[in-house]
Amino acid sequence: MGTRHLTRKEIIHEDKIHSVLARSVEWFTDNSRILVIGAALVLVVFGSVYLWKYLSKSTSERLQVQFGEALAMYNAPTGPERNAADTTPSKYNFATTEERHKKALAEFTKITDDSPNSDIGQFSQYYVALNQHKLGQTTEARKTLQGLLDDADEPTVKTLAANYLAQLSEAEKNSQKAVEFLTKALQDSTPGFPKSAVLFRLGQNYEAMGKSQDAVKQYKRIVTEFPDSPESEQAKARIDALPKETAKK
Repeated sequence: MGTRHLTRKEIIHEDKIHSVLARSVEWFTDNSRILVIGAALVLVVFGSVYLWKYLSKSTSERLQVQFGEALAMYNAPTGPERNAADTTPSKYNFATTEERHKKALAEFTKITDDSPNSDIGQFSQYYVALNQHKLGQTTEARKTLQGLLDDADEPTVKTLAANYLAQLSEAEKNSQKAVEFLTKALQDSTPGFPKSAVLFRLGQNYEAMGKSQDAVKQYKRIVTEFPDSPESEQAKARIDALPKETAKK
């Protein structure tokens, strides 16, 4: 399967989604330091009975380092030269995007194999799916994402998985499945998740299914709940246009 180039709008949307993930990883890093320090103090006071907790937290730190390295690979530049406008340093540089995604897939897979039920393990499974999709392994990616949607207990991961499954369905022009996954993403969404963008996509998919009234409901939610969002003006335009389009049928 050939690689499809993302449009500017899709890139912006993907950046919004990944910003949520970045904030979650930040939380892991900040809090793990506090927890490890706390565990060390308890160890001094109460003795070796708490050793297993300390070791558990040390393992978490190690996984965080591995996750950071895998994420750096996923976002690394490709080709012999970096983009002149990109001043962000990177320790990795791959000849092709295929090489980059293969390497990132291997690294994220190591983390999921090592600690599949941890929060970082679940985030890694999400990135396993992303790399699978980028490599044309759509069936495998869908299976990985569905597994997260069914079994993950980390809310942000479930939301991200549902959102990406919706994107896969949209690419296949399957609006009905896209609506199901987008609705699930909204149900599981956590603070900071770009609900307005998801609601707009939900409206678009309802339109594609010929369900104008359902589409208008989503657009009205954007205008009411997220009046300052980038999608608000677009939603107003669709609300004004839909009755006219419906009347023509």
